[in-house]
Amino acid sequence: MGVSLELDVAWPGRAKIKLNAKSSVLGSIIIAVKDVEVYAKVRVTLQPLMPTLCPFGGLIITLTEKPAVEFDLDLPLGLEGTVTAIVEDFVEKLLSEILGEALVWPERIVIPIADEEEPLKIPNGETVTHQWYVDNVLTLRNTGLVCVTAKRAENVVGTDLMSKADSYVRMYVKSKGKGKTNTEVIDNNNDPTWNHTVYMLVDDMNERKLTVAVMDENSPLPDVVIGEKVIDLKSLNLIPNESEEIWIDFPETEKRNRSYKRGPMRLLLDVTYIPFDATAASMPLSPETMHRTRSATLAKLKGIGMLTCVLVKATGVKAADRSGTSDPYCKLSMPPGLEPGGKQNGKPIKHKSRVVDKTLNPEWNETFEFVGVKESGVLTVECYDRDVAMMGMGKSKDALGVIEVNVMEDVIKAATANEWGLTEVEREFALKGDKTITGTVTMKLIWQPFA
Repeated sequence: MGVSLELDVAWPGRAKIKLNAKSSVLGSIIIAVKDVEVYAKVRVTLQPLMPTLCPFGGLIITLTEKPAVEFDLDLPLGLEGTVTAIVEDFVEKLLSEILGEALVWPERIVIPIADEEEPLKIPNGETVTHQWYVDNVLTLRNTGLVCVTAKRAENVVGTDLMSKADSYVRMYVKSKGKGKTNTEVIDNNNDPTWNHTVYMLVDDMNERKLTVAVMDENSPLPDVVIGEKVIDLKSLNLIPNESEEIWIDFPETEKRNRSYKRGPMRLLLDVTYIPFDATAASMPLSPETMHRTRSATLAKLKGIGMLTCVLVKATGVKAADRSGTSDPYCKLSMPPGLEPGGKQNGKPIKHKSRVVDKTLNPEWNETFEFVGVKESGVLTVECYDRDVAMMGMGKSKDALGVIEVNVMEDVIKAATANEWGLTEVEREFALKGDKTITGTVTMKLIWQPFA
């Protein structure tokens, strides 16, 4: 029901970007990125085709691969030379990753054109509105859940010279946003056991990939990737609602492990795909089969889901600075859900908003996801004023209040679930604290149950 055009696009926009890099030795360094040019392969899909004056109802714009980026750098005096090449490589990867995560297929920009109420006949013979088609067909939406348990690994050789590996597993399906999840760290062990379950929402089983990396914690230095594997979810041929044990091999570790008289590293995963409805399954399933296989997963997922918090704005917060304003930001946290046996699954999930300078009425409009949390859980939002001490040495913060949101009382019972099982609430919450605390925070909260 559509026509696609693939275009080679060159954008010599001559954009200028300033990056504020922070160094433990040199402090803040301003890097000027100028004359930015982007070269990309763009796919434009005209969909759906309609028997109207405008023959198509919408546009889908996406990139078929990561774009190439060219630019010039201006570094502070004294940092040119060998440092330039290092910074250029970093900035090129950064810009390419940012554009790629936002627009490379299956990510897309959807531009509706037809009227929202325009009737449209879909292949099954049903007539729907154009808005329904945009929401359900053109726009990505979560159609299922991938539950991955990192069970154990063999032959994990880390980078420490004096001890065994301090390893953990990093897993994600969507690379953008806050989708990367880590297991706990198992110290000083070449054959660690985690038994840590991660819940990952998926919007397209045919296009999404599961990335699994075994990491070596190397604090205070950056952690090291021991081995990484990117797996097409489609290639796993998962039967909906049935768990599958999968051994992941890391052949890149063979050479290094040989010097320690060990075989290549491998990792045991337990993977389950749970479609939210029969139409979301990657293979045709009868309603009877869906009910039978799905019932086996309900026990461990009952009461577990995802809370999406859109931090919209705050109004009338406390003036914490001498200027009569504040520099507000928020910290959000929520305890994770439970393992099937009742064990707490990992550490609290934490997010942090950006700082909005010099205002008592900040607007954030930032979205945060809390995946695999309990419907009886509490979302804690702490609001602070960011202060920078004299001469930029050290930082401090003033409390602007706290909010506690009970998912069951403030979200699930406060609204009616829609046709996809989502419950959505938008409201103001009063900041609480001592008698000096004032103001409210507006949030949109969306609860999606997993079972």
